[in-house]
Amino acid sequence: MKYIVYLLLLILASCGPEAEMFQRQYVIENGTGVPVELQFYRDGSLSLGFETILLQNQERIAGLELDRSGGPWTDLSSEQLLDRPSASFESDSVRLIFNNEKIITYKITYIPLTFSPTERNLLRDTDYTSIGGDKFLFTINESDFENAEDCNGNCE
Repeated sequence: MKYIVYLLLLILASCGPEAEMFQRQYVIENGTGVPVELQFYRDGSLSLGFETILLQNQERIAGLELDRSGGPWTDLSSEQLLDRPSASFESDSVRLIFNNEKIITYKITYIPLTFSPTERNLLRDTDYTSIGGDKFLFTINESDFENAEDCNGNCE
């Protein structure tokens, strides 16, 4: 009986409050005026989490909510946050097909950490803007459409 009491005390002593969790979520919006097909890839294969999504004008897709304990996301440096959209969308590359007319591929390489294209990339945290509530938005815009490669109606 004495051992059972010790065991119960040990169990109760090990139960403490859980660490506070902080969320962060990335959202992609089509702001081009044409339908945009997003194809999410991880390690060369379509990502099981998102695969292929068709966004009409002004439609959005939200990535997975990322959880962090040990303090708010704002405690992290911009370098520590840089690849978080990739985690939220479970992807290391994303192909955007604009109305089967043009195509652009966004990529992240982890070692060393690089992004292609380098000037604007939906897999890079610094290209998102805060929309409140720990949500961050990347708007696919006309410049993305203009910078995409023409595929003459055969973008697959």
